[in-house]
Amino acid sequence: MCDIAKIHRGVVSLALTAAGMASLAFGSYWLFEANTSAGLAGLGAGLVLLFGATIDQFEMLKGLGVEAKTRIDQKVNEAEKILAQMKSLAASTASSLIEFHVAESNQPTGGGVQYRVASAYDKVQRTKEMMAATGSSQDAMRTAMTPWLVNTAHALYGHLATPIHAALRIRCVELKNAAGSKESIEARINSINDFLHGDRKTLREQTFSDLTLLIEGLSNAPELDEKSRVNVAKLVKVSLSELAYLNEELAFKNRYYWENLPQLTVELDS
Repeated sequence: MCDIAKIHRGVVSLALTAAGMASLAFGSYWLFEANTSAGLAGLGAGLVLLFGATIDQFEMLKGLGVEAKTRIDQKVNEAEKILAQMKSLAASTASSLIEFHVAESNQPTGGGVQYRVASAYDKVQRTKEMMAATGSSQDAMRTAMTPWLVNTAHALYGHLATPIHAALRIRCVELKNAAGSKESIEARINSINDFLHGDRKTLREQTFSDLTLLIEGLSNAPELDEKSRVNVAKLVKVSLSELAYLNEELAFKNRYYWENLPQLTVELDS
């Protein structure tokens, strides 16, 4: 039993030391990046964890027998509680940081959607690494990164849908002024309006799955000529593959794709 207790204390001490060093490293990094709140949180967590890791050594030096071992076990339990609290703090801090990065990336900069998506990516990935280093679970990381996932999918949908929507709005105006069967023209206009306004959810209400379905539906846009429909279908297929990987791995599959989103040009049936 004594050997098991020593092994247990040793493992806990190593775990606390590793987590403490990681927290200090990330805290120093965030301070260097001028992110004071994250930096101080990381440094504070690191110091607490390293202190917890040394408690066992101080107690053993006292040589007080059973009483000392009891106190060691108490300190180990306290350190484990602190470690759990630090994980919770890291997850909470990471969620706030990711929401901030998302909001920041949505500010108008003139760089286009590619710039917005790419600028948020590295910051979010560093936050994800911080969570992993402090022991956050995969579920906690996914929860924290969900706003970024939704925002990235929304940016992609907007980029792909904009030229299609613009062309269809022009076609609506043309149809309203066109001669011909009233019933046929109204049917075409209704088809276009259904496509343009079929989903009335706001961004706040949309989920990652909602946006994936919207992107998939671009292949079914009305009025497109055959060449444009083929091009849209190809681009949608690639985009859905990238989104599936993003959702699974919480990272880009092909960074070049995201930094150089292809421009979609469409033509309508004559």
